[in-house]
Amino acid sequence: MTACGTFSRAIACAAVLASGGIAVGQDASPASLATGAEAGVVAGMPAGMRSTDAGLLKSKPLAMFAPYIGEWEVNSEWGSGQALWARNEYRVLMGGAYVDAKTWAKDGDGEPYLRYYTVFTWDTEKKQIVSHGFQGDGVASVHEMGRAGEGADAGLVAEWGEYPQRIRQQVDMPKANRYRWRVWAIPAEGADPMPMIDGQWERVMSDSDAGKADRVDHTENVGVSPPDGPYPIDPSLFVPPGSPTTSFEVTERMSASPDLLFRMLTTEGGIKNLYGIESRIDLAVGGPYEWYFLDENPYGTKGGEGNQVLAFEQERMLAVSWNAPPQQPESRAKRTIVTITFEPDSDGTTLVRLVHSGFGAEPHWRETIEYFKVAWGSVLQNLKGKTGG
Repeated sequence: MTACGTFSRAIACAAVLASGGIAVGQDASPASLATGAEAGVVAGMPAGMRSTDAGLLKSKPLAMFAPYIGEWEVNSEWGSGQALWARNEYRVLMGGAYVDAKTWAKDGDGEPYLRYYTVFTWDTEKKQIVSHGFQGDGVASVHEMGRAGEGADAGLVAEWGEYPQRIRQQVDMPKANRYRWRVWAIPAEGADPMPMIDGQWERVMSDSDAGKADRVDHTENVGVSPPDGPYPIDPSLFVPPGSPTTSFEVTERMSASPDLLFRMLTTEGGIKNLYGIESRIDLAVGGPYEWYFLDENPYGTKGGEGNQVLAFEQERMLAVSWNAPPQQPESRAKRTIVTITFEPDSDGTTLVRLVHSGFGAEPHWRETIEYFKVAWGSVLQNLKGKTGG
């Protein structure tokens, strides 16, 4: 059996198979792969730089990879009848700046061995994913990747090589812990692609992987839109009950009525008026409360995704979950709580009181608290200015 490809490596050997040859790198051994990319890039990384926390990718350019984080296996066969078994391991690098993938394969009935190592990056100028691949035989390659169609749930597609051995491959977004993977050979420009494989990758679930099922559930909507309307509030995203937490308060007296102030903060038109940005708000418990600071980006990289309405009382109170900015990945992996009350006074003014709570005790929360003390003060000042002082 020849194992010749995975999403993570873009199957460099697929073109060889298409012409009836043997797989590139099939003689690579675990020893040969212990040097080069794997030893220098992965084994030498400081602890914590390679993570299974897909939440670190939220609001990052590579957020579309979040549903893939974890381990996957494929059992299929090529169009030639050759069997294929492979295993992928996707991880988040450096707090979400990169994603990497390691791929194991088998030759015949032999033991699985590491065959490919890939690092995915984001080209800020072209606004495109770039795949940097390393093979066991010492060959390195770089491929640009794109979205396989329109919409937030579109998968990923790559195409490379020269005719008559040009290759195209596509992966769909994972659903129900599996994703579809297809590869075609393109013999000439304008020719119909010839199917090479149409397989299903299945997520590997292990009893020893404590919490993995929860991780999948929490991140399966990263990179795709959340359900229309309210959806369940996940308590595990918050600092656990009984743990020490910190909060702070910001207040501002305004001349506008509670009704106007409440509408400004609970409608998409109000957020547009306040900051000139798009948002997604469904005023219902569990409904999305998402401000899109980078609306030109794909969903999952706009900023503010995943926040929800926790409670509200018309014209009097709004409580929502809130996450830290992308540059604070440790804090961003959890949600905090923002509660805003609107207290009318006899002189016609309204006291707006904002309490931001649920910050943990770990050192990384200190930066987050200081950040939001400034940010919320600015928000209330802007709200005051937009509603007449």
